[in-house]
Amino acid sequence: MRGARLSLRMPRSYTAPVDPTEKERTILTKEKLQRLAEELLSNPTFAQMFMSAVQAGLETKGHIDRNMQTVLGLLNLPSRADLNKLATKLEVLQGSLTNLNLKVDRLLADRARERRRRRRNAETVGNTSGAVEPE
Repeated sequence: MRGARLSLRMPRSYTAPVDPTEKERTILTKEKLQRLAEELLSNPTFAQMFMSAVQAGLETKGHIDRNMQTVLGLLNLPSRADLNKLATKLEVLQGSLTNLNLKVDRLLADRARERRRRRRNAETVGNTSGAVEPE
């Protein structure tokens, strides 16, 4: 058959059978790794080198972030910080529009109440102006 492919993937619902000894080995491996990490970090020379490596990595990340921001600026593309600022401004604008909408609704309701009051007054004045009501 042309175009047909044979899939050798396991279905997503498939889970490998759990071997009890495998679980024990995993626990033992974690314990061994924890002991190794404790031993290594207890050595002052290793701890100092490890901290220097972490610090150098963080400095490198800072340089990369600044360079990426420069490149995005040169390409006239927004950075994540630019998008966050824009999102904040949009939230403020949305809040202002909501407040404005509430005020407009209140004004329209007040105007409708005033019209009804004027109509009632006009009807009352119209009934009492020339007609005599029976007692």
